[in-house]
Formats: sequence, structure tokens, C-alpha cells
Amino acid sequence: KNNLKEAYADYSRSIALKSPHFGDYMNRGIINVQQRRFMEALSDYDQAIKLEPKSLITYMNRAILRADLGDDNNALTDFKQVLKMDSSMMEVRYSKAVLALKLRNYRDAIRDYQIILKQHEYFLPAYWGIAQAYDGLNNVKEAYRYRQKAYELDRNKDRIREKQKENLEAKATIANEQP
Repeated sequence: KNNLKEAYADYSRSIALKSPHFGDYMNRGIINVQQRRFMEALSDYDQAIKLEPKSLITYMNRAILRADLGDDNNALTDFKQVLKMDSSMMEVRYSKAVLALKLRNYRDAIRDYQIILKQHEYFLPAYWGIAQAYDGLNNVKEAYRYRQKAYELDRNKDRIREKQKENLEAKATIANEQP
């Protein structure tokens, strides 16, 4: 119904009744973020994690909020925790790489961007990020190499998209032909 006021009241009532369900805290935290009550949201996420330490989504929500608030080191810690639980989450890995770059953890940023590129070889922001990280390490040669690769991919993006489309069509044809 998108009635945040009533939903917030319901979650607060449930929490007041000592609900053991971490989702009550997590969902109230989401509402707090939407209502720009960021400290309350952090408190709710903290409590949700105490109740369910394996809640990937709660760590992710808290990491995003911390990053938005400029609490970069703690956001980075939360992103690492998410990836420890599920290393396949490339959006989280990208967010972690961006924060690592911002915090001048250049080698960590490069490692994360390279993991992303193994799965998404045409993801331009990863090439730019690696170039920046190599700049931070004063490795001009590698920075230049990654910038050139980014320029080349950008220049050929239409041809790359067409090739990707053809590959998807070929895979669909093969899949349809199998018994």
C-alpha cells in the first residue's frame, strides 16, 4: 500500500513486543532511510544483524547507507562481509572497489575491478577504476594501458553490442535445438 507511516507503526509495535524477527528491524530501517532518519536506520540495521548475523541483505543495506553517509571504512567492512557470504554479487564488488579506490586501497580496488572484468569484460567503469588505482600507485604505464583499453572499448561499443547480440541469439538457437 506504500503507507510508510502505518508500516513504521506496525514494525515499531512488533519491536516493542520484543519480536525476535530480524526483518522487523531491517524493514523499519528501510523506512527510516526513506524518511531520512539515518541514525535510526543504522540502529535498526545493527539490531537486525544481532538477531540474524547471516542476513546478507541487512549488511548490504547498512553498507549502502554507511557509504552514503560518508562512513567509508565501516561501509567497506560491510561490503566485505556481504562478499564473504556471496562472492558472486558483482554490484557489491563494484561498490567495494569504488570505496577501496576512494580510501586509497589501490591494490584492493584493482583486485576487485579485475574480478568484475573476468565476468563482464566490457564493463568500462572497471577499466577506468583500475587506471585510477594504478595512477595512485604511480604506475603510469599500467594506468595508460587500462585507459587505452577503455577508450578502445568505448570507440567500438556499437560493434561489441552487435557481437554480444549475435552470441546471445546463437546460444538461444542451440538451447532450442537440444532435446
